[in-house]
Amino acid sequence: MEVALIKPENVSVQIVQMANKPQMAVAMENVKLRDYPEDMRLTNCVNLVEWLLNLLGVNAKDQTDHHTELAKHIFSSHGKWTFQEIKLAFEMYVRGDFYENGKPMLVTQSVNAVVFGRVMRSYEEKKKSELDAYYRKKNAFKTPEMSLEEKRKYAIENLLLAHECFLESGKVEENYYTAFDTLIELKFLKPYQQFQNWYDLKKKNALVILQSEYRNKLKELDKNGKRQSKEYAETYREGARLTTESKAVEKLYKCLVLRDFFTKKNMNQAEFLKLVKDGI
Repeated sequence: MEVALIKPENVSVQIVQMANKPQMAVAMENVKLRDYPEDMRLTNCVNLVEWLLNLLGVNAKDQTDHHTELAKHIFSSHGKWTFQEIKLAFEMYVRGDFYENGKPMLVTQSVNAVVFGRVMRSYEEKKKSELDAYYRKKNAFKTPEMSLEEKRKYAIENLLLAHECFLESGKVEENYYTAFDTLIELKFLKPYQQFQNWYDLKKKNALVILQSEYRNKLKELDKNGKRQSKEYAETYREGARLTTESKAVEKLYKCLVLRDFFTKKNMNQAEFLKLVKDGI
């Protein structure tokens, strides 16, 4: 059973092919709801809700205004997802893959905005957990054995994922810090030597942020009576060793620069993809 989707023209995603790619990774590499033209997005949201009703076995005569409102709710409030992700999330929900408070989530023959929110929150938590290993593998995939073309494709995908991460959360996760180097290679950012003072300022900002995080960790451990613990001692040492040349600082400062760049550009994913393609 498939969702009847109208596909937008001139909107695409660029991916790197990998063996044994997780379903969640495949699903997220489709076009986001927010990147569809509005009339097409609304039609697809209505078709999606009809598919959900069939999946959950909701009788046609039981369809109510709640389902119309759900289509509108998805249309207006869930642009960060792909339709394929939503479909996968509810297939996992029906299979019993999600848990709440340590117990399997109750599956019911009903769907509304509240149920939709619960399912997608559980999907987000599971995706974040299960894709960590996938992202680590993708980063490790950049090896000397790769051809220059493969490395370039990897770098471009990583840059697009960094921008997608920014659109979803307003920040760039450290998984994508190498996108900074890609922006320099594409000449969207100046090389370090030409803009050293500004980059060094970002390094200092990153150091201050990380030092503050370590102080907060120590306060929390102290509050919980762990001041004499091994964890407290290790956290203290890690924080004390931080300098502007630390790897953690490098990752964070590059993510801060990426965030500033994406904020200044103020583009959706389709617009940013066009900018990147034009720069290649």
